[in-house]
Amino acid sequence: MQRPHSIGQNSAMQKSATYFIREDGPFPKAMLCNLGARMCAGKIICFHDADMIANPHYFPLCVNAVRHGMSSDALCPFLSVIHQYGRRLRNAFIESGDYANLRPYVEGDLPDDMRLLCFTTTRRAPIVIIKHADDIRVGGYDPRFIGWGGEDDELLTRATRLGVRWHSVPDAGAVLFHLHHDTNSRLGALAAAEQNRAAASEAHTLPQADLEARAAELAKYFS
Repeated sequence: MQRPHSIGQNSAMQKSATYFIREDGPFPKAMLCNLGARMCAGKIICFHDADMIANPHYFPLCVNAVRHGMSSDALCPFLSVIHQYGRRLRNAFIESGDYANLRPYVEGDLPDDMRLLCFTTTRRAPIVIIKHADDIRVGGYDPRFIGWGGEDDELLTRATRLGVRWHSVPDAGAVLFHLHHDTNSRLGALAAAEQNRAAASEAHTLPQADLEARAAELAKYFS
C-alpha cells in the first residue's frame, strides 16, 4: 500500500509548508529527518518523535541554550521518560493538547497503567534540539535504518563520539511521556526493529577512523 509521509518546515520568513513523499515500504524516518535538515534554513533544528510528549516549558530554554550557550551542541528537553499503556492518557491528551493535564503524573505516584522507562538520554534520543551545522557534520541519521527503532540511538552514539556535546535537561520536572501504540500497528515490524537496534549498537564499537569515514560519507547528502 502506498502511504504519504509529510514533514513541515518553518523558514526564516516564518512561512510554513508541507512536503509529501510517497513511500511504498516501511516508514523511512531517517530519510525524512535528513530531508528536513537539508531543507532547514535555521541554525537550530529539532527532531521530535510524534509519539512523545515533552513539557513545552523547556523547549525555548533548550533552543536558547544551544544557540547562545557554551556547554551544549545538542539538548534533549527531558530527563526521564514515562510510558503509558492503553489509550486513556493518549486520548485525553489528544482531546486537550494541554501538558498541564499530565503534571499529576510528574509530581505524584504513577497509576497501574504507567511506568518509568528510564532517566537521561543515554539509551534513546526521541526528541533532540541540535545545532544544524553539527547535525550535518556528523552525517545526520543513517538512512540504512528503515522502519522504527535504533536510528536515534545510533545518531546519539555517533554524534557524541565525534565531539557533539549532547546533554539532557537536569531538571526533575522535565518529564517525557511516551504515548500508547496500537499493537496491530507494529505487527510484522518487530523483527526489523530488533535488527535496527542491533545495528545501532555497532556505533559503540566501530573504530574511530571508520566512524569518521562513515560520517563523512553520510554528510555528502547535505552538500
